[in-house]
Amino acid sequence: MKKETRKKYLRYFLNSLLGMCIYIFYGVIFNGNHPKMFPATCATFFLISLWMTNKRQSKSKDISISFLMSFIFLLMIFISDNLLTVAGQIIYVIMMPLSELMGSWAKKQKLQFAYFPLLLLFVTFLVRPNLIHYFWNTDSFKNKKTPEISFYALNEEKVTFTNKVTVIDLWSTSCGVCFRKFPEFEKLKQDFEGNENIKFYSANVPLKNDTREKTLATIKRLNYDYETLFAEKFEMIRDSLGINGFPYLLIIKNDTIRYLGDMETDRKIVLTNTKDVIQNLLE
Repeated sequence: MKKETRKKYLRYFLNSLLGMCIYIFYGVIFNGNHPKMFPATCATFFLISLWMTNKRQSKSKDISISFLMSFIFLLMIFISDNLLTVAGQIIYVIMMPLSELMGSWAKKQKLQFAYFPLLLLFVTFLVRPNLIHYFWNTDSFKNKKTPEISFYALNEEKVTFTNKVTVIDLWSTSCGVCFRKFPEFEKLKQDFEGNENIKFYSANVPLKNDTREKTLATIKRLNYDYETLFAEKFEMIRDSLGINGFPYLLIIKNDTIRYLGDMETDRKIVLTNTKDVIQNLLE
């Protein structure tokens, strides 16, 4: 292999390595918070590419480097499942090379300075969350008879669901995300206030170290405006519904499970928005 060719591929490799270092750097800075990592990473690629434009010989080189970076991050999807969901990783694969290319073009086309921020905002706040939520919930829509699951009220009486639509927020006391979802669940309940065809419940699922006293203390401290139930056993929920973690939103219509997945009511989520799912079931 010629010396110039070796140098060329070395530059491609170093450029890709730089990309991964930037990704990891922002991962550490933002503690794995991808809504912050993503725009920061793409903006950094854009600025570095803009700065390095004068050192590059042709646009084809930019494209070659970008494709190599895409390939490396595509590999990361298959060799690691703890960096991000596949859907979220694909957004990185697309936007990081695109950010680099737009940075190289911005030197000659000044409008890129306006195009890039607009594109980044659009992808960050609309495309990315919708894509992730959609793929996360692809298997959430069900149409199967509700299995034998026992839930009990505070007075320890077994609860029977008689409403047309029943919405149950499944949570545990050791789940931090569950607590962050409580205000959203209360707002969702308030949106359907007065509709007699729907009932909202918060259902605690006891894990290994959970006790009824601990759960009751948590409920009293939070003081939310919805009825709390108790699942009989975690193993029952796991085996009947096929879930192994929390939170999960369970929606039952006429004794049939219609939805079992994530709860998302933010209006920027236009795909599988929980409020729209419930509204469709009520019609």
